[in-house]
Amino acid sequence: MPLQFQMIEKIKNVSISETNGFGEWGRDGKAKHSSIRDYVESLYKSKDFFDWRELFKIDFFDKNFTEELSGKISDRLKFLDGNPYLMHGDFGNDNVYIKEDVITGIIDWEKSRYGDHFLDVGRVVLFCPSREASVAATLSFYEDKEYENYKERILLGVYFAMLSNYAFAAIAGKKESCMQYPARIKQIENLLTP
Repeated sequence: MPLQFQMIEKIKNVSISETNGFGEWGRDGKAKHSSIRDYVESLYKSKDFFDWRELFKIDFFDKNFTEELSGKISDRLKFLDGNPYLMHGDFGNDNVYIKEDVITGIIDWEKSRYGDHFLDVGRVVLFCPSREASVAATLSFYEDKEYENYKERILLGVYFAMLSNYAFAAIAGKKESCMQYPARIKQIENLLTP
């Protein structure tokens, strides 16, 4: 896992123009959101990602869970530094090639965007099969870095990834996965902020 976090840091350090905006970019390299807050909130305050009213019609879709995640995201937006960074957008084991303890390639850049790299970190934490291992590795990697409020930013990334994937799972009819997501979030919260 440290290799993945090192690569997220390398991606984050790619030089981009601060005038490019936030979110997915168009052919001109510009994104439509003027701030990280606008971009992150567009996940649940607009139809940029999903039509939430349609999702609420799915019988097993828990509106309260989505509202709780949205609130937790909103509460943590103040911890982001407001700078645009290059993000992979779908970072994790399934898109990383590792050979002999070296990352040799990263695939599937379809969801790349300008945002906060802790959104990528949160996705890695969320989707590692062992939450204990992922949280321990994340805390170990970031504890000596110079990021203020890194735990809150990691949690924001976890919530952002979960909210998006909860919607995708509901659309795909994955009721069992949706039912397990609240417990997964609680477990990560307990491990990150005991």
